[in-house]
Amino acid sequence: MATPYIVHDPAGAGVSAVVFDTPHSGVVLPDHFRFACARQDLMFLHDPHVEKLLEDVPSAGVPVLEALIHRTCIDLNRFDDEIDPGMIKGGWPHPPRRTFHVQQNLSLFPAFAGPRSRRIAAIYNESARLTTAEAERRIRDYHRPYFAALGTLLNRAQAAHGFRIHLDMHSFNRPAGSTIDDIILGNMDDTTCAPQLTSTVRDFFKAAGYSVGSNGVYFSGGSIIQTTGCPAQGGHSLQIEIARNLYMDQESLAFDPVKGQRVRDDLTRLAKTLDRYAATAGLSPKT
Repeated sequence: MATPYIVHDPAGAGVSAVVFDTPHSGVVLPDHFRFACARQDLMFLHDPHVEKLLEDVPSAGVPVLEALIHRTCIDLNRFDDEIDPGMIKGGWPHPPRRTFHVQQNLSLFPAFAGPRSRRIAAIYNESARLTTAEAERRIRDYHRPYFAALGTLLNRAQAAHGFRIHLDMHSFNRPAGSTIDDIILGNMDDTTCAPQLTSTVRDFFKAAGYSVGSNGVYFSGGSIIQTTGCPAQGGHSLQIEIARNLYMDQESLAFDPVKGQRVRDDLTRLAKTLDRYAATAGLSPKT
């Protein structure tokens, strides 16, 4: 069994109200993961190098939960029943959750990978088909432990402060000439965190020179912030999507250390800003 995650905890620091996680940056392909496409095709269906952008966040006193398992093996930003039964050899014996992501072939077990610039590659075929036992194994060994680890960090933050600020980190491919913003904030249409937290993060990025958008069909948030975001109980979760051409080459997938350093420094400053902001934010549950 591959290790599903690693927690980067600040050394010798008090408990911050802020927690980061990166569920799609993992690159580990477990030995039991059988796939039909080229290995390189799989690499285009994850959030490359987001973990590098967060490397200095623990030095700001803020923990980071980093997924290690590759998204094509199991998507940790999906509910554990967000499954297309037709993908499972012999069918799926449990009630499935048929969501927009399932309709787009981006369920708990994605069906296709490959770069957008050419034909999408099927991850599975008849000789490499996902079985019920294998699907249940991945849920048990990777999905549930990741959510449990995130829950532990969030509960610790809330126990110390009466609330928590959770940033769920992602990236997206932005074609040349696109008018899509640099940063897109997702909060399930203002339901997973207090509006003032979204405004604070938006203002931070704008002051740092980024263009900022919010929500939309593909960026409003997945199962993670839907599960953890409960503002009325003091749980504030915000998804942050970063355009990949700000820090990497989108064709070769190579990290750009010069461009990447700017984003890395800004995310570390964001962690420090929110850690200070938490002291006066008034994000505790209303009684």
